[in-house]
Amino acid sequence: MATRTALFSRQQPGGVFTVDDVGEHGGNVWFVGSDVSGASDTAGYGQNPDSPFATLDYAVGMCTANNHDTIYLLPSHSETWTTTGAKVVLDVAGVRIVGLGQGADRPTFSFGHTGTTWTWSAAGVTV
Repeated sequence: MATRTALFSRQQPGGVFTVDDVGEHGGNVWFVGSDVSGASDTAGYGQNPDSPFATLDYAVGMCTANNHDTIYLLPSHSETWTTTGAKVVLDVAGVRIVGLGQGADRPTFSFGHTGTTWTWSAAGVTV
């Protein structure tokens, strides 16, 4: 009988080939990095740190509820909102959001209007 480990290999369509720890990434893995040249909130992006989504809200919308999806916010990712309204809506259950980087390179979100909101409406979302 073969001994099992927590590691497995995967390649998401359009994404990079990786070896993952099943305890860390049970579902899809998405990348968000506003400062990466060519980052875009369109199909075909987000599955590779070299071609990430541009915004967190778009990445959340690509997740599947209770699929244990993980969103990585790349170092130096930033979003600034200067208008009223919900800019990020965490409405997909079971999503994990992880910010990468240290110190000044950590992801940042700036609220430049008193009516700007970040809505957290789904169960099991962790940041």
